[in-house]
Amino acid sequence: MPYLESPGVHRIDLVWNGHPGQVAAYLLDGGEGLAVVETGPTSTLPAVLGAIREIGRAPEDVTHLLVTHVHLDHAAAPARCCATRRTPASTCTRAAHRTCSTPRG
Repeated sequence: MPYLESPGVHRIDLVWNGHPGQVAAYLLDGGEGLAVVETGPTSTLPAVLGAIREIGRAPEDVTHLLVTHVHLDHAAAPARCCATRRTPASTCTRAAHRTCSTPRG
């Protein structure tokens, strides 16, 4: 469930391993595109995708994936996101970019 932090900024509790309040991601809604900050581990990808839908957007609206550092709890899901995406996404770290550069379309 996304929580509105401020206009266009939604926090997602990823309920990692069944534990609420441990890992979070953010959705930044700029109107024309959507950025996901800290996608979390691969196991939490359904929570991210569900939150995107709950705010009335589609996963295809995501234009940017922003990862602050490459630890599995922050950066495992971008590769999965990019592998299934039909639109481009970018990341903010060079290492994450190697993991998830341009998606296959």
